Amino acid sequence: MKIQYSYLKNFLNTNLSQKKLRDVFTQVGFECEIEGDLIEFDITPNRGDALSLRGLEREFYAYQLKKPSQKIKTSSLKLIQDKKIINHIDSSGCGNYHLMLIKGLQKIKNLDFKKRNFIESAGIPLINPLVDLGNYVMLELGAPMHVFDLAKLVLPINVRFPKNKNNSVTVIGGDVKDVQSSSLTIQDQSGIQAIAGIIGSEASSVSSKTTNIAVEAAFFRPAIIVNQARKYGLVTDASHRFERGVDPEIQQLALERYLYLLNQIAEYDSVELYCSYSHKTKKKSV
Repeated sequence: MKIQYSYLKNFLNTNLSQKKLRDVFTQVGFECEIEGDLIEFDITPNRGDALSLRGLEREFYAYQLKKPSQKIKTSSLKLIQDKKIINHIDSSGCGNYHLMLIKGLQKIKNLDFKKRNFIESAGIPLINPLVDLGNYVMLELGAPMHVFDLAKLVLPINVRFPKNKNNSVTVIGGDVKDVQSSSLTIQDQSGIQAIAGIIGSEASSVSSKTTNIAVEAAFFRPAIIVNQARKYGLVTDASHRFERGVDPEIQQLALERYLYLLNQIAEYDSVELYCSYSHKTKKKSV
């Protein structure tokens, strides 16, 4: 994971030099290398919780025997459960599924220069402001997100494994993938719209003409996602995180953060947040 030093420094609210900051994280247990203005972190597979600014912040302050003081600003949304929006999620592959519906988008602007530069420096290409915002929140909080064009979906959504043997989907970028029965999928009433935790379909992707979106944040179980991307010749930032484990309780926060930042770059008419849980995750004492 590559993180821009100047951005990380400001996020951590520290005056440590790039080399000293690298040394701190090395002592924490992360292998780090300096590359220009970047610090590249080699995060081990069992530390998926550290694949974000928030995760690095937690480790940085724990090293100093302190707690992070920075509060992430978010909008506040009420959770709604409605089978007309999210009908079913397979409990063996998905712990929770959140879908934020935003309608009437207009006057959409690009993210500010610092955020765009931060995203690109992490090796993630800029695509569309609505998608870029999701990638920014992923880098900030560690929660992968996917943005569908709501007008191209036929709700409700089902999170399930394919029932039929012959399933193909044209993914973002134009490649056609034959979806295997072992791959968890996001399906609407017209078919597969994403390979869960890996990549979305071209058919429901956003464009410059998009005015209504459905923003997904979910907890897909690592055991179900691991090695799936490689079967399709893919390695995505989302799959990299889901394979290592994403915080199962961060999805609502991530979507509320997305909405807070969206207010800075666009106007919209309405927003609703829907969710479905297979069961609540039990916290473990450490």
